[in-house]
Amino acid sequence: MEALLSMLACIFGGRRAAPSKYDYLINEKMPLYSDNPRVPYQSDKMMCYGTTTTAKSTPRGLAIASEVDDFELDSEYDSDAPPIKTEEEIADDIVPLLRRARRNDERLQRQILSALGEDTTWTRKLAEHCLDNIIECVEQGRNHMGDAMCEALDKATDAADDEFAFPRRHPESVDGFIAIVAVGILAQMQGAWVLEFLGFGEAIRQEEGAVYRKGSVASWWTREYGDYIPMGSVYKYLRALDMVDEEETGDL
Repeated sequence: MEALLSMLACIFGGRRAAPSKYDYLINEKMPLYSDNPRVPYQSDKMMCYGTTTTAKSTPRGLAIASEVDDFELDSEYDSDAPPIKTEEEIADDIVPLLRRARRNDERLQRQILSALGEDTTWTRKLAEHCLDNIIECVEQGRNHMGDAMCEALDKATDAADDEFAFPRRHPESVDGFIAIVAVGILAQMQGAWVLEFLGFGEAIRQEEGAVYRKGSVASWWTREYGDYIPMGSVYKYLRALDMVDEEETGDL
């Protein structure tokens, strides 16, 4: 190895004024080919991968790849852009607006649109997450609700009492009663269209014989609590909440 170094030094000894790539080879890369562990192998930017690079001079006269990232993202995909929210996170933003609202008015609806964002629309999953959160609101009690939700709660509770046969003291029926009341609250504060996402659209269109979409909230609820749901009671409940368009369905 020493002989090799001496030969290289002799060959290039007259070019000390202008260091070449062979200096780099001897000083930095030679340990790769030597048993001498004195100098660990050092990676260099010459080893980088990229299709477009810009050369620049180093103190040793080597042309190496620049620090320009060939895969730099456009400004529209800047890391400073806000992350896209999940439907569950959007529901966590919407329901507190419903819960605290003093009035169910245009101002509230503008706030909800703002929480949705420009690129987000209502979906089945979003409606279901909102329903889950409203169920929690009902369980916590009216003391944690604003005037608008309290009004919707009272109307939904009265209608559910009139139309369904949930025994108040029966533990197994409490969850079912709260669930349908929460459906009524969400429908009143957002509109009858939300019932379509929850699977209750068929109940709006016909009083008897409604077939609920498989996997929907309506399908689960009627299956779990069918013993407490008289024939036609879902339709009557939604009609009591002004969710039924009599002109389309007729007065059944």
